[in-house]
Amino acid sequence: MIEDSMQQTVGIIEWRKHPVIEISGVVPKTSSAHFLPLSPDRSHRLMAVRGVNYKWMPDAHHISLYNASPISPQFYGKLSQSRDGSIAFEITVEALEQGLLEVFVVSALLLMCGRNID
Repeated sequence: MIEDSMQQTVGIIEWRKHPVIEISGVVPKTSSAHFLPLSPDRSHRLMAVRGVNYKWMPDAHHISLYNASPISPQFYGKLSQSRDGSIAFEITVEALEQGLLEVFVVSALLLMCGRNID
């Protein structure tokens, strides 16, 4: 369970062979493969939240979140892992204003867990 500072559950990840996630009031219970499907060319992961499409784009050092606009993608944040295994994430004010914090945290756990989430 993922809790906020008021100890309210905001997200759940059921660590099964194929993980299942739920984000309170945002994403109903669904498989991680459905929540973060691979793109057809397998170069990034897609995500749809509240009718908006996003993509998680990996590069050599980070996994960055953008909206899926082909014309002018907007950057919303990034994940990175240090040599000691700790995970850091940066999230933009725009992402927070759009209510993406909980989505970002659940996505970070899935993307950085080292397990197959498909």
